[in-house]
Amino acid sequence: MNTNGNDNHYLKARRIVAEYIYVDERGEPVHKTIRYEPKDFRQMRWDKNAKKWQWGLDGVKRVLYKLDLLAENAVQGEICFICEGEKNVDRLVEQGLIATCNPGGAERWRPEYTNILKKFGYKLVVVPDHDETGKRHARMIAKSCYRKVKSVRVVELPDLAKKEDVSDWLDKGHMIDELLELVDGTQEWEPSEDDEQEEKSGVTEPITKQVIKLMESCIVELFHDEKREPYAVFQTEKGQEIVDIKSEQFEEWVLYRTWTMLEKSLSGEALRSVVRNFSSKAKFTGKEHKLHVRYAWHEGAIWIDKDGHKAIRVAPDGWNIIDKPPILFKSFDHQQPIPDPVRGGDPWKLLKLFNIRNEQKELLLICYMVVLMIPDRPIPILGVHGAKGSAKTTLLKMIKMLCDPSEPLVTDAIRDMNEFSLLASQNRIVFFDNLSSMPEWLSNLFCRAVTGDGMIKRELYKDEKLKIRIYKIVMGYTSIPQIFDKPDALDRLLSIEMEPIPDENRMLEEELWDEFEKMRPEILGGLLDTLVRTLQIAQDLKLTKYPRMADFARYGAAAAMALGRTKEDFLNAYYQNINFHNEAAIEASPVAQAIMVYINEKKHFEGKPTELYKELTEVAEFNNIKTKYSQWPKNANWLSRKLKEVKENLKAMGVIVEFDKISEQRIIRIYLKDQEDGLTRNENMIELNEASDDNKDDNTTNDVMLPFAQNEDYDESDDNDDISSNYIGDD
Repeated sequence: MNTNGNDNHYLKARRIVAEYIYVDERGEPVHKTIRYEPKDFRQMRWDKNAKKWQWGLDGVKRVLYKLDLLAENAVQGEICFICEGEKNVDRLVEQGLIATCNPGGAERWRPEYTNILKKFGYKLVVVPDHDETGKRHARMIAKSCYRKVKSVRVVELPDLAKKEDVSDWLDKGHMIDELLELVDGTQEWEPSEDDEQEEKSGVTEPITKQVIKLMESCIVELFHDEKREPYAVFQTEKGQEIVDIKSEQFEEWVLYRTWTMLEKSLSGEALRSVVRNFSSKAKFTGKEHKLHVRYAWHEGAIWIDKDGHKAIRVAPDGWNIIDKPPILFKSFDHQQPIPDPVRGGDPWKLLKLFNIRNEQKELLLICYMVVLMIPDRPIPILGVHGAKGSAKTTLLKMIKMLCDPSEPLVTDAIRDMNEFSLLASQNRIVFFDNLSSMPEWLSNLFCRAVTGDGMIKRELYKDEKLKIRIYKIVMGYTSIPQIFDKPDALDRLLSIEMEPIPDENRMLEEELWDEFEKMRPEILGGLLDTLVRTLQIAQDLKLTKYPRMADFARYGAAAAMALGRTKEDFLNAYYQNINFHNEAAIEASPVAQAIMVYINEKKHFEGKPTELYKELTEVAEFNNIKTKYSQWPKNANWLSRKLKEVKENLKAMGVIVEFDKISEQRIIRIYLKDQEDGLTRNENMIELNEASDDNKDDNTTNDVMLPFAQNEDYDESDDNDDISSNYIGDD
């Protein structure tokens, strides 16, 4: 988890200041680096098949920046400048020079880059940034290219402050002619006596052994997770840190420790040898530990990863912050720390920033925020709807910042299952912003993610190795109208309608986030206090019947009682939400509409599917229900399937649909519910075994489900519906 710098920096919206596209020799895109302000970098790869950019560089052969320019101007003996970053390369190219850099920044030079420059016949001039990292980077390049290219010079620019680079040097008024004069006056790089001694003695093996011994002194533990992925635990000034051994972060640890302790650089082969050594030890001699993402059950308590080093323990006996938690959490660069909560806080303060105007919806929302902190429980999909200017996006951002802060706080809609599975496996909460439609494949994805899902795929370049991702997360989205129309999804949906913020109540963006940041520790503390009381109450709470999202109903009722309301207050609000979605499911289904019209007139039907199909088609045509619509069944078999989809929704509206077989003949029976049997409109509830709701332990597992085909496109809205959209002075 990245905890460097001011914890509040992610409150400010990051903006992209540059995109650097890396291309092959023909100019075709391969990968790119995105530069943000405040200073940060992210990598993306070009997917030729999907013809779009994907996050990460998995499976990508990295190339030099401006490789097409290098190929086009390849002349034996021509000078090529090597800088530390793309910004400096662009600056020199603008001045008519040939320049390049490697992706990933300092100390990421690879042998294949040297081979490319050797093929082109360039004389190399390395221009390092003015700091120790820059000097190490220049030495790594010079050692790699020595005697393999025409010549190598390392030019250290005068008149530079610490961390400044060639762009800063030119900004100070220096000219390209001065740079070329410095190049002419610099001798070709030669290895030092230490370098020569290492070369003669066989550098890779001795250095590899030294580095392995050095790293072993820094590593607290080597282990593998439940999927046999290798990890290392380091001891830092802030506490223990878990690092994936196959990640760039682990390589950076190795390079940094090697230079600071041994004052030596590692070749690419030596680095790979060190990584392979620790990877095999972690897999075959290390213990197995289950890794968690932000939230976990352990020994009857909920553990919340605070900052990658500390955790918040929440149990019926209270909550407190633990310096050395007994369980391990995965840490990702996009995660941000949770602030220190304040006891006795008030979670209702969050709602003062918004305009919901419905006490039942307010109660549902606060209970939802409490229950989402309970791991391994299915949580309804949160749908936040409302007109522009109603602060829908802002609400989801603040919930994310309270319970699972990370960058970005909300994300755009995705079209790739692999991209989503990666997102879901690295977050507790995933919120999508400004959806304009909900195709069937995306609706299915939402449903499966909140109840537990997984993905299996072949590991890159390995025929038999499977990579498995399993997740059960919290999902939500914003849209202007309610966009779900599939009964299965509507059963899992919790809708919150937002009202526009009156102009007189609007705040400038900076004021809004400053106000929220002041309240955040108190709101979080109030949620934790409520969660403690919720766990206490839920131990003895019994409900006679449960809706489909049974765990949420039970814990939500307990949360309402912990907040000083009654369980009836919560259940009435929740069942109103369910009834609203039942009506929406009926409205979205032409078959269900035809059934409602037919049964209100005829009161009863019993017969073959073909007979029902004929009668419903006549009813639909007479009542202008679209029979040419894609949802209208094409034959009697499809009619049975469509009826099963809306069977429970019809039952909740008082219409019973039964399927039977008499003398091998399929029969459908439809009739109005007898009002004297005591059943209510909420008869979609099911009896559950109370024992199944006991707290789950660390051995909870989920079935792995294969990904479904994505067979439908959808539009994305350009509306950025944040509370700041109408601020005065907004950028």
